[in-house]
Amino acid sequence: MMYGARLLDHAKGLVERREQLFGGLMVAVSGLSFGTLSVFNRALAEAGVPVAQMSFLRFLGGAAVLWAIALSRNEPAPLPRGKLAGLFALGVLFVGEAWLYFESSRRIPIAVTAVLLYLFPALVALVSRVIFGERLGVVGLVALALSLSGTALVVGAPAGALEVLGVLLGVGSAVAYSGYVLVGSRVQPGVPPTFASAVISTSAAAVFAIGAIVQGETSFSGAASAWPSVVGLVLLGSVVPVPLLLFGMARIGANRASVISTLEPVSAAICGLLFLGETMTALQWLGAAAVVSAALVASRR
Repeated sequence: MMYGARLLDHAKGLVERREQLFGGLMVAVSGLSFGTLSVFNRALAEAGVPVAQMSFLRFLGGAAVLWAIALSRNEPAPLPRGKLAGLFALGVLFVGEAWLYFESSRRIPIAVTAVLLYLFPALVALVSRVIFGERLGVVGLVALALSLSGTALVVGAPAGALEVLGVLLGVGSAVAYSGYVLVGSRVQPGVPPTFASAVISTSAAAVFAIGAIVQGETSFSGAASAWPSVVGLVLLGSVVPVPLLLFGMARIGANRASVISTLEPVSAAICGLLFLGETMTALQWLGAAAVVSAALVASRR
């Protein structure tokens, strides 16, 4: 009996470890996929595709896949008006983050934009302290110091001139995403993640569609001529990474997933180097390492 119980426990442990490994790989692929976003963004910018139109296509494709997954899992259910309004608010915040990120990466190296986005863990810790009274503690202070010093190196030691507006837009994307994380932590509990993400992506697509119409960007000729980049943006920017992140997080938990997700700025830097010929100085690489380390420290917290 004892031997049989040990075998059963061993088998359960193997299954659990396999699930965690599979979940970690899902999150890793998700982070690497997100890192390709700015490459497609830059290609579509050269084809004359505006950010609003490009983002509409991206979120529309992502929403279609997320709704299909949510419906197959019977996740959609009536929500209280407050929850539904909160999810749409998250969609609007996501619009702000995406617009700022893409506008930034059209002006400065994509690695710099990606690193600036990863200021958000330290910003979340700081805002949580100021607004919600959560103690930063030693770990939070270390994360904040690493993040700020790393950003100073990335911005202050460029290989060439950096456009100030691009840097400000990159910092703005981190601020917007911090708001998304803080609001999401209070809105999403109790709502199935795939269903919540489908609602958020749908509202983001709707806002970008309105923005494109208001700006008179209703001709899709540029997107049609650059359709391979559009397909890459939709697939690698939404269809692949979003569900993988959700399912991977369900297997390994949010903390581990946030650690593995720091592959995103690394992926962005490599993509910029390989496909766009962008370079970074040694000090910038040191700063990027500090920002990623800050994200890791903040996730441990």
